[in-house]
Amino acid sequence: MKAKKLIAKMQTLLSSSDRDLERQAKEIEKLLLALEAKELHFRQKLELAETDAEREKLERKIAVCSAQRQKGGQALAAFEED
Repeated sequence: MKAKKLIAKMQTLLSSSDRDLERQAKEIEKLLLALEAKELHFRQKLELAETDAEREKLERKIAVCSAQRQKGGQALAAFEED
């Protein structure tokens, strides 16, 4: 799945007022794993990047994936507290 779709899905779950917390928690866990894999993929591509523009683009993608993973992790922790 593309990073944009993963991020959009995470944002939808985080802003959702759905009452099925267990389902949401499982979905967030799946998305966190997918975002982690995508971030690793971008980091590997960053090592092979040849131009500054390519590096900047990959660094932005890594930052966005990292931020979404952090938000998702905080939401998951909040679900587990309840």
